[in-house]
Amino acid sequence: MPVYPVNPKLVEQSRKPSGAKTDAIDAGILARIGRRDWRELRRLQPDPPLIQELKTLTRDQDALIQTQTRLTNQLIACLKAYYPAALSWFDRVAQGITLTFLEAFPTPSDFRGARLAHLTALLKAGHDPVKAEVKAQQLWEQAQAPQLQAHPVVAQTKT
Repeated sequence: MPVYPVNPKLVEQSRKPSGAKTDAIDAGILARIGRRDWRELRRLQPDPPLIQELKTLTRDQDALIQTQTRLTNQLIACLKAYYPAALSWFDRVAQGITLTFLEAFPTPSDFRGARLAHLTALLKAGHDPVKAEVKAQQLWEQAQAPQLQAHPVVAQTKT
């Protein structure tokens, strides 16, 4: 069935001065516009399949970006409560090396017990191999320095 879009302002201007608005009144106005001005109305054409596919992919991408943002924010909130030092060690939480690091050292005590060689190998595998040794040394020194500890209840629930 062909569809002819009509600007809502045109319908609004065609109402009687009382401004009463009901579906029946609007249907009558739209019917009059269709009979009177149908040659001026442009028929709505469905999008070609390629455009429909692009719209679907774009919607999917937007949903994935929103999910990634939500999960990143949840991770940041968790780290702030439990492992705040980890937030300062890498540029972005959602990058691969940060997630690999957190997977290898999920608790501050795991990180404190890390060997420098293991940390260096981890950073070389997922980060800039040239700067990995320097970064590993910096992180290892930070691991040995005193840090604020999460409340034991928070530590228990987050691990």
